[in-house]
Amino acid sequence: MTNILIRHGSGSWHEPARRGYTDEAHLRDLLAGHPSLIPGVSDDVRVCIEFKSGAGPADVVAVDSENGLTLVECKMASNPQVRREIVGQVLDYASSFWRVSVHEFDDRWRARTGESLFADSQQSATLRSRLEENLATGEFRIILAVDEINDELRRIVEYLNNITVTSVAVIAVSYSRSEDQGVEVLIPNVYGAELVRAKIENSQKTREPWTPEQFLEWVDEKDPKSSITARVFIDALAENGCYIGRGSASTPSLNIGVEVSGDRHRWPIALYTYASGTSIELRFADFKSTPDVAERYLRAAESVPGVITNGEEIRELNYSKLPKVYLGNVTEATVKALAEAICKALIRN
Repeated sequence: MTNILIRHGSGSWHEPARRGYTDEAHLRDLLAGHPSLIPGVSDDVRVCIEFKSGAGPADVVAVDSENGLTLVECKMASNPQVRREIVGQVLDYASSFWRVSVHEFDDRWRARTGESLFADSQQSATLRSRLEENLATGEFRIILAVDEINDELRRIVEYLNNITVTSVAVIAVSYSRSEDQGVEVLIPNVYGAELVRAKIENSQKTREPWTPEQFLEWVDEKDPKSSITARVFIDALAENGCYIGRGSASTPSLNIGVEVSGDRHRWPIALYTYASGTSIELRFADFKSTPDVAERYLRAAESVPGVITNGEEIRELNYSKLPKVYLGNVTEATVKALAEAICKALIRN
């Protein structure tokens, strides 16, 4: 437990009168009430406690548009089964969410909270898209929330991050809590975030970037309904002056480069493959430092019907959103028009 001394006014330093939590529900409710304490979640995070998974109620389920689904399991160090129970339970919950439909997930969310996860229409499209990817691929963030991290739990976190794929993050957080004369002190201590970053970086270093041929082979096999639109989009980009670059994601991907004001190192478009389908990611954020270019890019995308439905939200967030367009949901004419509009807006001769 973190050593803490408290002094009131000019009095002497002393240890807090009380430490820790009354029970695991105490820690659970604290995190649900203050989700910013959960590592990595974005500002639009929404939380649900005692979420009904197929393996029992998960302590805290958090969903945000940046990271998607985060599962939090709370345990006290005083629990003699903390090491076995916390890991076994959270992995059981994670596996029960794998391949659950977004509709079913939202039904469970509504049953617990009384409203749909997608009640906010401004955020619903982005949130739904990110969550759908997570559920289909099993790409979850797993947080082991405890009042104290011991050596055994550290070893487990190291092991799980070593053997799992880069898209699965396992992080332990100790939330040291003390109370004295009406004043409460909470100190989060995160363990494992650096391990997650390291395995992602190592994976990117050792993996050969994907070629366009490998990308299209994957689409033909895993997402055949997108085969034609993928080829039409890639061909249209190349024909209009874009550079088709290799991607380094865990599954086949491509990066699309453009030369803006003589700078070739701008990559405003990416193509990604997921179990749920093949998507185009529009990276308006690449031009945040040049808002006039970012706005030109956004207007070009908005000019193609069915591509951008939340343009004002993107502007309000300073172009930081990364909208995704699933190739299986659009026509050949749409992707061709999109490629032409984007290239015309960004490539100035």
